[in-house]
Amino acid sequence: MEMISTRLAEGNHIRKFRDEGFAIVEDVLSKSRVKKAQKLVSRFFLEGAGSRNILEDEWCRDLVIQIKGHPAIGKIVGPDSACVQCTLFKKSTGKNWLVPLHRDRFIPLMEKFERPGWQGWSTKEGSHFVEPPGTVLSQLVAVRIHLEENTLENGPLEVIPKSNKGEETNGSRLSLTVSAGGAILLSPLLLHASSKVKEGDRTVLHFLFGPRHLPKPAQWRWAI
Repeated sequence: MEMISTRLAEGNHIRKFRDEGFAIVEDVLSKSRVKKAQKLVSRFFLEGAGSRNILEDEWCRDLVIQIKGHPAIGKIVGPDSACVQCTLFKKSTGKNWLVPLHRDRFIPLMEKFERPGWQGWSTKEGSHFVEPPGTVLSQLVAVRIHLEENTLENGPLEVIPKSNKGEETNGSRLSLTVSAGGAILLSPLLLHASSKVKEGDRTVLHFLFGPRHLPKPAQWRWAI
């Protein structure tokens, strides 16, 4: 398995994302902002490994503004986009799991409805989730903010570049590492996976951005 450098020239982030389905942006959050976020998310780990509803918290919505204001990230997610979900999760040697190769196809909505092309409804933590048509999925961008340094030892994200452009599952995996406060941007349709943590922790705030308005009657549960 290959590992790529996490440093890119500022102007190359958009090209990287467009061509390969992912990009790494370092130094999105300052060290002090990372420490503050670590403290704020600690309460979510008392009983479980995280939550899908972090956008309910004001401090998380404030982070959305900062993320969208970042020069590289703002250009990739687009000025008219909205943050529609933030999922928090933490892997550690005590709470550990392997994530097989997959694509993220489900989005949180306000209400359930029946329309062709919207399928696989479920309810998780009070939100309705559904797989929307491909025209919606192709507009989504995930921004994964890491709150610890992500290394080869704490379950780095593995991706197959360009796999968001088709259904093929062939190709070499790349392990993506990033510093604390950095971000991995990816198309949710990009094939990705992660191994178990060998040592240390991996805490991630996974922000999902998409078009502010969906085809009626679909409505996001959140749109920040």
